Amino acid sequence: GANELPRVVITFLVAFFQLVISIATGFLAVPAELLELGRSYTASRLRELYRIRLPYAVPFIFSGLKVAITLAVVGAIVAEFVNADRGLGYLIITSTAFFKVPVAWGGYDPASSVASRLRALGLGRGRVGLVGVNATFGIGMPYQHYQSLRAALPELHVEDVTAEFAGLRAVKSTEEIARLRTAAALTDTAMAAVASDVREGMPEYVLLAIIEGASRAAGGQPHIAFLRSMPMDNPTGCVPAQNPSGRRIRRGDVIITEISASCWGYSGQIHRPVFVGADPTPSWRRMFETAYEAYQRMAGAVRPGAAVREIIRAASVIGERGYRIYDDLVHGYGVDIHPPVIDRSCCDYWPWDEARPAPEGRCVEQNMAIVIQPNPVTPDERMGLQLGALTVVKDGGAECLHGIPFEPLLARG
Repeated sequence: GANELPRVVITFLVAFFQLVISIATGFLAVPAELLELGRSYTASRLRELYRIRLPYAVPFIFSGLKVAITLAVVGAIVAEFVNADRGLGYLIITSTAFFKVPVAWGGYDPASSVASRLRALGLGRGRVGLVGVNATFGIGMPYQHYQSLRAALPELHVEDVTAEFAGLRAVKSTEEIARLRTAAALTDTAMAAVASDVREGMPEYVLLAIIEGASRAAGGQPHIAFLRSMPMDNPTGCVPAQNPSGRRIRRGDVIITEISASCWGYSGQIHRPVFVGADPTPSWRRMFETAYEAYQRMAGAVRPGAAVREIIRAASVIGERGYRIYDDLVHGYGVDIHPPVIDRSCCDYWPWDEARPAPEGRCVEQNMAIVIQPNPVTPDERMGLQLGALTVVKDGGAECLHGIPFEPLLARG
């Protein structure tokens, strides 16, 4: 409203009468014997009030204050419902109108906090949905928290809706896509820093400092920094390591990477091999070209309405050239792993045969954020690389959000 007076008046009135009733009750509860004793000593009405009635009423007064303080808070919020342009009551009304869900800290006993909140909303019984951490990996509410919640609210039926919620988040809004573009640029900065700053003799783990330092210096937050270095002529692994070792970089090495930097919870993702002090050998060049061809085909197939089988078919060049994959072929991304997810089981459909049934899966939708990451590996899994990027689904196919070119990155070492 125009000023604070209406809210003050409403808050006062809500608390005042409860306090008056408590004080009056305390005054009237004085035993008649005490009053008679005071009168026998010729106590006046005033002395009787402050020497007998008031001391006896103190517990009633404090009890009334305890209730009145609570009512005062409620009164202030109610006043803000109808006569305010700010405050908690105003926030509740506007949040309800715009479907904004309030966020609260669960504390050290989240199940108890959830139970208290549900009771306050009048939802102590009935059916409620529970959103866990990640449906793809089956990560939900911890078992102990779930058991505590069931014990606190035995008449409540809890239904897991993590997968349904993730499905809703798979399609990004215009604002979310803008945030993803920023995150992709931050990720590019980190990837470029690896190629420019890696040196011979440097331990793998120092590259983590380069990656994270570059994204932080640009105003982002580090998210993923997986990498593995090995000699091109003696490969020892097919995917980036989540925990880089102390192995020292040498000329003739290849560094395979998976890097994500974030902007306020939204992440980019890029995969590029870095060749140190030498061009890719023929075997690495062939593997890279296979990955690039698979990426281009998949990017063309990832368009609104496309089914999973179409993406698997587009990537079949990997199997036709004698490779398999180890990591996912594609997955939704941005704030978490979202559908559609195509894992390594797709190798079973390569080389492609139109007569052989393949899974349809969830169809791709406009403005889904999807990481396309063909990662060809040799059958013995001793050699492999990843070549991919975060994309957004458009009518013409997947639009790459990253600016790093799709080519082998050469580091002078």
